[in-house]
Amino acid sequence: MTDHKADPYAAFRINLEQQQKRAKELLKAAAAGDGDALRRLQRVGFTPPEFKLAQAQHCIAQEM
Repeated sequence: MTDHKADPYAAFRINLEQQQKRAKELLKAAAAGDGDALRRLQRVGFTPPEFKLAQAQHCIAQEM
């Protein structure tokens, strides 16, 4: 049975702490030269050599 009192939009909430950690991991991977991380950041319009946390956060948001 389902709980009728449960918030129907709970599945669509964004955990901001989790997304912040994902952005930091993406930034760290890009700084280490990880090809996939570099491609992800470049796909949303950012270019090396130095990426900023705000750019990684933007990339994560675009992917969501």
